Amino acid sequence: MRTISMNEKSIGTQPDQWEYVTSVAAAWDCPISIHSNLHAFATHPRTSDNLEVVRRWEEVRASHCLTEKQKKKLQNVHQEHHLLINEQNQFELVSYDQIEVSGGSREVRAFVFQRQKEHYVVYWHISGNKQLELSLNPSNVSFYEKLGQEENISSGANNTIVVPVSHRRYIKVNKKISKTQLIEAFKNARIIE
Repeated sequence: MRTISMNEKSIGTQPDQWEYVTSVAAAWDCPISIHSNLHAFATHPRTSDNLEVVRRWEEVRASHCLTEKQKKKLQNVHQEHHLLINEQNQFELVSYDQIEVSGGSREVRAFVFQRQKEHYVVYWHISGNKQLELSLNPSNVSFYEKLGQEENISSGANNTIVVPVSHRRYIKVNKKISKTQLIEAFKNARIIE
């Protein structure tokens, strides 16, 4: 079970931690509470992402739109879930798994999931604004801040892409790239200042 601490000195609470707590709470139709202080919110670089996670899950929970089957899935505390907003601006529940980034760096967090037979990664920097170079052919990748609104990708040398890494964003690969290849690209990524 995860413990959430807004005052954690090393990296602060991250969106995936809130995602875990709020998804498990939604599984049993329980609200969550936040105990923190305004200074912690004001100084944490991922506060807006964290509060967006809480907003989504509380909206889904309060509107009772989770099916019993979805609630049962969420009750499995060993599988993490992400509540995304899809291209139709509707909530969509996906299971996701954390993947290693840049040889085990703690700077960037990333989670892989599958939807509509394509693989995605939701990722962010824990506290800064940098860039991430990935060994992926730009023609096989789509990049989103919001699904359905594709953004431009910078091409690097030797079939690489360079994407910003700060708040949460998504990368989608087409069927030419396997899940294993996508995970390897993140594992071997280079964080650029």
